[in-house]
Amino acid sequence: MKKFDDVQFLGSYRVVDFVVWARALSGKPVRIFSHADGEVLANFGEQTPEEAKLGFLDLSGLSPSDATDKIFAIAEEQSAEADELVGGGLSRKEALAKVRQKGRSAFPHEEDVTDLAELWSIDPTEVWDQDNPLALGLAARMPKDFAQ
Repeated sequence: MKKFDDVQFLGSYRVVDFVVWARALSGKPVRIFSHADGEVLANFGEQTPEEAKLGFLDLSGLSPSDATDKIFAIAEEQSAEADELVGGGLSRKEALAKVRQKGRSAFPHEEDVTDLAELWSIDPTEVWDQDNPLALGLAARMPKDFAQ
């Protein structure tokens, strides 16, 4: 992050509902967020304008445990609202879609990561369709005993 003006790290792993995004600007971390299996693992920095634009929950200033509590509280509210809509005649799928029109699911997921990546820099789902010039790339080989 000291060599580049804008450094980003984004990832997801759906098996354990893991998502992560981090960004450093001008050598300083500005946002780090990580969530897996219902628990916020990291929540550093203020919500970015791009996160707000996408309708992510604003967890700014909350500890990981308080951020986890807020996610569950919002999820319960969304579920109760969906239940009311189902009671009014909508299917569960229609009810959840209507609730999410007001914002995203309380629990972050892999689409959140790709949507944020697109706003921060590039849509990773479209990378193969782009005509980018050849550039320098870096690769490293991990020592065989690294994972032990």
